[in-house]
Amino acid sequence: MARCPNAAGLGVEYRPRTGGVSAAPTELVRNWDALDEATRAHQRLESELAEVVRSAGHSPRSPGSGEPDFDLAWEVDGTVIVAEVKRANPANHRQQARLALGQVIEYRTRLSGMHDSVRAVVLLGDPVTQLDREMGASAGVLMTDLSSLDELFASR
Repeated sequence: MARCPNAAGLGVEYRPRTGGVSAAPTELVRNWDALDEATRAHQRLESELAEVVRSAGHSPRSPGSGEPDFDLAWEVDGTVIVAEVKRANPANHRQQARLALGQVIEYRTRLSGMHDSVRAVVLLGDPVTQLDREMGASAGVLMTDLSSLDELFASR
């Protein structure tokens, strides 16, 4: 078998997965109080972003009919900024960052059909990591947190 020169040092030879689920079924138990608190924390984070946008002289917007279900959007000099807000913590940070990135890319794509210029932003409730910033940059998305909200209004 010919070796791909670009695959040197990449993983191991593919191994097809076999078998089924090895864990015993468990009952799904939902902590409704924790879910309610997470929802309230998301709403607080979203409201805080809206206040920052207002303080910068812009008008925060919620989705209208026919628009994707983004958390917040506003316009700056003819560019629509669309934001996804995720309450993240050390236990769910990676999952929340990846989920938010995928969501905001979809919103940007859909809004691009309605507006000439659209920029995407993710606001995490947990400090962004270098990996978050690199993931966002590779997709043309600003990944930020509450300590770096001034980035939202910096020129690109």
